[in-house]
Amino acid sequence: MTPRTILVVPFSNASESGQLDWVGEGISESIREALASAGLFVLEREERQEGLRRLSIRPNAPFSKATALRMGQVLDADLLVYGEFTIGPEPNSRGYLKVAAHVIDLEKMARVEEVLQGARIEELARLQHELAYRVLAAVEPELAGTRETFGERMPAIKLEALEYFVQGLVAEQPEEQLRNWQAAIRADARYSPARFLMGRLQYQRQNYREAAEALERIPPSDAHYADSVFLKGLAYLAAGDAGRAANAFAKALQIAPLGEVHNNLGVARSRQNDLASAAEQFEKAREGDEADAVYRFNLAYVWWRQGKARECLTELQGLLERTPGDGEARELLTLCERETPAARMTEWIGRERTKQKFEERAYRQLKALLEGARKKPED
Repeated sequence: MTPRTILVVPFSNASESGQLDWVGEGISESIREALASAGLFVLEREERQEGLRRLSIRPNAPFSKATALRMGQVLDADLLVYGEFTIGPEPNSRGYLKVAAHVIDLEKMARVEEVLQGARIEELARLQHELAYRVLAAVEPELAGTRETFGERMPAIKLEALEYFVQGLVAEQPEEQLRNWQAAIRADARYSPARFLMGRLQYQRQNYREAAEALERIPPSDAHYADSVFLKGLAYLAAGDAGRAANAFAKALQIAPLGEVHNNLGVARSRQNDLASAAEQFEKAREGDEADAVYRFNLAYVWWRQGKARECLTELQGLLERTPGDGEARELLTLCERETPAARMTEWIGRERTKQKFEERAYRQLKALLEGARKKPED
């Protein structure tokens, strides 16, 4: 059976007060994290934002049922989770929250489940936790487990941390995002989604040590654990710590033995001067995609460093047939033709090319498809 893709959109504020609009974003994120951490294929927030762009809807616009359905169709989702909440008066409280979550099968255009939950605003973390568990149980009951095991995997987070986290999500400036996510972690150190986003932002801002430090603390139960391991390797590489980078990519290989992981592990090995191991990793990457210029360049580069001019030339000639405009590869070709020793070319240290994108979700989807195809004849 083809694995289902799930879209979770922000819940709409159906009350008159707009001061707590952030609650809808927080509810959707908690549900998305719960589904993704259980191994389901859930569209990322960035993909949802791309859907908004394609529909010409402004970012952070409220989601009506009609908008949510259109978004699901545009993004080829199989299941849609949307909902709404109201806030009413409650003595000695910021208000009483009532939430309705709807799970829609987009292929059949039929409701799978409706989940209702209520609590005081001060108990929002508990409400989100229970709502996420019930939605997961409706979508994939076998993966939900008991409430106890779910609680161990997805602990309820303090309200203050949730507020800061969502404020960071909707903030437009990186400085404001970072400030809010740091505040979320100070409010509740267990909140790993904030750590992941903070680590990713630090990497994008070229604060590599800070990025690696944040990503080191992402637990395996987090929905972004695989991405965090791969990104941590990139951060260590950029910070000049090839040893820790190699450890991270070796761990990523255990999660998903993809070409980009073999390649980046090869880069780390090359920068540790373990050229034989680097060449082995680059060859494994190239086996999966012989047309990839990054893999072929890196393999030629380590062969040149090993003094294997013939192998270097063969690889570069194949590369330049496909990408004749690759000036760096042409320069390396000249060095190989002249059999220029790598030891004399200090400006060529660290010329390996890294892969920045980790297709772990696509790998899991393909793996699930293949496993489903093998089981089908037995059904």
